[in-house]
Amino acid sequence: MNPITAPFQRPDTVPITVGSKLWSGAQVISGFMPAGVLIPDSYIIPAYDTRTKQGYQRPPQEARINSLAADLRKERTDLPTAILLNLRNVSGE
Repeated sequence: MNPITAPFQRPDTVPITVGSKLWSGAQVISGFMPAGVLIPDSYIIPAYDTRTKQGYQRPPQEARINSLAADLRKERTDLPTAILLNLRNVSGE
């Protein structure tokens, strides 16, 4: 698997762990997949513009990106960001 494209390849299955139910009766299920799988090919994150106060994220800085990439390659850091998904009225399996 190519390490550059691997984080963006959709897995055939997503391993899950079924947890206990919440007090409301909702079932808690945890799974893992690379974040790149969830990003559409044409997605653009609007950079924050200090003049207009518009946008979301600061512009990428090459030095910060290279530093993070080096740490990830050396397995010195993790990016464990959780995304919550609420499914309602699900039928079938």
